[in-house]
Amino acid sequence: MTRISKEHAKQLGITDNSNKSKNNNKANRGMDLEEMVIRACEYYRNQDKALIFKVPTPIHVVKCDYETGKITLAFFEKKSTVDFIGEYQGKHITFDTKQTSIETRFDLSLVKDHQYEYLKINYKDGGISFLIVSFTILGNIYLLPFELLDKYWINKDKGGRKSIPIDEFDNEIEPDRLVRVGFLNNVDKYLEGVNYENNNGR
Repeated sequence: MTRISKEHAKQLGITDNSNKSKNNNKANRGMDLEEMVIRACEYYRNQDKALIFKVPTPIHVVKCDYETGKITLAFFEKKSTVDFIGEYQGKHITFDTKQTSIETRFDLSLVKDHQYEYLKINYKDGGISFLIVSFTILGNIYLLPFELLDKYWINKDKGGRKSIPIDEFDNEIEPDRLVRVGFLNNVDKYLEGVNYENNNGR
């Protein structure tokens, strides 16, 4: 797949706020999951570990004051991808963030059809696809690999359960140095598992 350079990302309107000063310990309090992942992506870019960006939601402009250049009426268009895309270890990486207040399961209704399809396409093309899921009441954040999402999604379409039980979530995301959601450590753990299975003919 095409490599996303910082210059290309800028042309697409994908902003890089990595130069903003921040007190991470205080800033992480009250921050939602997506914001924490954006911070992590900025940190990883600064450390030259990965090139991952938040994809902006397209805006359809309805009215504009051409004298002042200000948009007076607009609405968000439907996305056709996921929230985060980039490159890691020579692979295209795509993922989305999800939050649930239910303690015992993750409802598949939280995942949009186009998000599942985009993750699926990237996975089949040899990329890394997953969800970052936060169980807000429990205070736990997990990496959910596409393989597991796909398993339950297919089962759902066949009339099976429409959620993933929390017992299936075993790749918990911990803080990494200056970021609360150090998800790249979990990606490494996932890739190690994939390589092990491939080397052992599974």
